[in-house]
Amino acid sequence: MAEAAKIRRYALILLVVVIALAIWGEVSRVMARASLSKETAEAALPTVVTVNAQSSSLGEELVLPGPAVISRSGTAISARR
Repeated sequence: MAEAAKIRRYALILLVVVIALAIWGEVSRVMARASLSKETAEAALPTVVTVNAQSSSLGEELVLPGPAVISRSGTAISARR
């Protein structure tokens, strides 16, 4: 009978340890999910930097690269054959 009592005691201790580990794992998972949720909500807010446009007093013409072709009619610039 002493042998059966020892086995029951060890089984009870093992059961308590398993339940404690399961609870610890679940709590840590829930806390990690809450932390991730908070970080995601903070990262979802867009950060925008705005500036006010100011006119320049230089008076220089802006030169853009490329040919200056202007089509003033409703036709294409060059006809394809």
